[in-house]
Amino acid sequence: MNLKNVKLLRIALIMLAGSVIGFALLAAVFCLPLDNVRDPQGTAEIFRTEGNRPVSVPGYKGTMGDNYTDAVMIAEALYDNPDVSPLDQAVYVYRRVNSDSASVDIADMIEGKPMQWEMSYTRYWHGFLVVLRPLLMLLSYADIRVLMAMAQMLLFGFAIVVMTKQGKMELLVPFAAAILTLAPTGTMISMQYFASYALMMLGVLCVLCFDGWLGCGERYGYFFLLMGMLTCYFDFLTYPLVTLFIPLLLVMYQHVGQRDMMRFCVGACVLWGMGYAGFWAMKWIVGSVLVGENLVYNAYHHAKYQVSMADVMTGNRLEAIGKNLQVICKPAYALLYAGALAVCAAPLVRRRTRVSALFLDGRWMMAAVGLAPFVWWLLAASHSVVHALFTYRLLSITVLSVLLWLVSARIRPGNERA
Repeated sequence: MNLKNVKLLRIALIMLAGSVIGFALLAAVFCLPLDNVRDPQGTAEIFRTEGNRPVSVPGYKGTMGDNYTDAVMIAEALYDNPDVSPLDQAVYVYRRVNSDSASVDIADMIEGKPMQWEMSYTRYWHGFLVVLRPLLMLLSYADIRVLMAMAQMLLFGFAIVVMTKQGKMELLVPFAAAILTLAPTGTMISMQYFASYALMMLGVLCVLCFDGWLGCGERYGYFFLLMGMLTCYFDFLTYPLVTLFIPLLLVMYQHVGQRDMMRFCVGACVLWGMGYAGFWAMKWIVGSVLVGENLVYNAYHHAKYQVSMADVMTGNRLEAIGKNLQVICKPAYALLYAGALAVCAAPLVRRRTRVSALFLDGRWMMAAVGLAPFVWWLLAASHSVVHALFTYRLLSITVLSVLLWLVSARIRPGNERA
């Protein structure tokens, strides 16, 4: 796995080509007519009944859905104005609003009530519209929710089957604990949570099924570059780091003891970051060229706000960590993690494995990855405080890193399991 041969020029060309394709796909879907939207009245009823933040299990914020953002997504998908070209809509991404409640607005719009304003949302790619707008002509919002639930279960089940067939049974508990940290009852009912989950799971399956092929030359470098780009394209700013670190942890586990693993991990993180941040910047730069307006200024100030402490009441960035940990500090999660730790540590105790074994052959790097969510929360303090109900899901990285670190002590150099 050699990432040093990844060329900057090739990266730039990939991102430029991705930008052209991204805008072309968005413009194409806005050429589609909206004459046959499925069950709009049923969609309006869901939003009026549930409101902006429905909770599956009272007291557990992780099970809270985000109907507010889903309503924004549907409003963008259903926007239809003959005076706005598909290309302008692809760049600006308009929607109609009446109030500060997106759930009320989408219900009003679907029911044919007059909408007072139009609002643009330029700073994200909104690539989900490439899928969502056509889907709304085939399925209702309720159908899409059920489809997401089935897709999440199938992806998880497929990963478990692959791990089992490959004889990596020790991965099952760590992986299941990480997925349960994401609170599937919440991710199943919210479209905005689905992108990061789906991309993460596809990345996991690629690592499990094609590790040998990806490990040749610099292919893993381009894999993580594309993962970053796709995350930026399809996802709002939810819990994007899972598309990097969950697959990366599995790569690290499968190559315990390999030389230059630290260099590989740093390279993977840098390339994913270039894909994520670079492709985000390409939205603003290429979009500015297409419409002849400076979109960078607004995006820069929004990014500056998200990493500020504007919403940190205590004036201390540590508040962001506290807010996110509060979501997970519940009895059910305590039992989950205690059980997972017991299962993963029991073989080490039974075989009287030395503690030093956990730090041999670069295993400590797996544990170090678990610090990534805390760094993210500290850096994006304002965003992490306001949106702790979904940014807490980054803790799945910490859960997987700690548990994989424990089970990795069973592996001798050469990937032989004790």
